[in-house]
Amino acid sequence: MIRATSTLAGRSAQQFVDGQWIRAMIAALDGSGGSADAAAWPALQVPAIRVYRNTVRLAALDALRANYRSVRTMVGDAWFDAVAHAFVDVSPPASPCLLDYGAAFPEFLSSLDVAAELPYLPGVAALDRAWTESHIAADAEAVPINAVLRLSEEGAPLQPHPAARALWFGETPAAALWRATRDGESDLSAVRWQAAGALLTRPRWQVHWVACDAVTTALLQMFIGGRTIADALNAMAIDAGPEATGQSFHQLIAQGALMLAPAGDLL
Repeated sequence: MIRATSTLAGRSAQQFVDGQWIRAMIAALDGSGGSADAAAWPALQVPAIRVYRNTVRLAALDALRANYRSVRTMVGDAWFDAVAHAFVDVSPPASPCLLDYGAAFPEFLSSLDVAAELPYLPGVAALDRAWTESHIAADAEAVPINAVLRLSEEGAPLQPHPAARALWFGETPAAALWRATRDGESDLSAVRWQAAGALLTRPRWQVHWVACDAVTTALLQMFIGGRTIADALNAMAIDAGPEATGQSFHQLIAQGALMLAPAGDLL
């Protein structure tokens, strides 16, 4: 009994030490504080730790610059880098893969007082994020336009293509500014301050974007539940009218934004 107790006590002590070491290592690597913990371990007070921490931070900053290039283009490198540094402080990378790092960046921009004079900026960031999501989305076969009549007669359910994204901004020109920036326009002064949306799809392995209206955005959302063509169009026509609904549906099909819902997703 005494030996067993001693063994358990030894294990508890070792677990405590291991826990301290792990916390100290995390504090040393991410620079999040905990200096008292880190200072207790001389092995962590080496230049290599600082080099690694700086390398991770620089990689995160580079990922933000790449993933939010429209925002960066609009505000300039100095402004963007200052905000990006602040974001990395509160949202360090949680994965070694930084391809889609910064999912919370648009929300972070919305919380900043410094961005209050740029009310369209979080929307531009949201579209940058939508581009990344579209770029890395799973492959799937979009519904071809010549199959719509047959699928409608069969009552086939549709759902958004994994790469399809549609965002509508009713109070700012975020979508128009984003599209102009992505299209390489350097002079944004001609962009009118009016509501607009953007539809992103990925035909032929490349992200593509076009302007869209609120009806197109809402109709895409209606297909999320795997509704049939007739159900979705009839429901949308009640709110938006048959002509606008038909135009929006044609745009979704033409841009490759819809696909057949898997059999397991049928309502």
